[in-house]
Amino acid sequence: NLDFSIADVHLFKAFAKRFDSVAAAKVIVDPVTGNSRGYGFVRFTEPEHIEVALAQMQGLMVGAKPIRLRKAQALTPRAGAPLTTSGP
Repeated sequence: NLDFSIADVHLFKAFAKRFDSVAAAKVIVDPVTGNSRGYGFVRFTEPEHIEVALAQMQGLMVGAKPIRLRKAQALTPRAGAPLTTSGP
């Protein structure tokens, strides 16, 4: 639930102000328009900071909107979707 004006650097700074273990932040953008899709990811070097960040940063105003946080989930293949593709 990111404000559409938020870029990688803004997201990084919002978390790095509170946690020195922030390794990276990435706002996901539409590949065609370059516009934010309204969500992103933050990576920590200290796993214990993840839970603390979830508690402390939930609802914090970043830009003009409060952020909603949750742990990222690993992608799982959809039923019937190929795991790999090969050429003709």
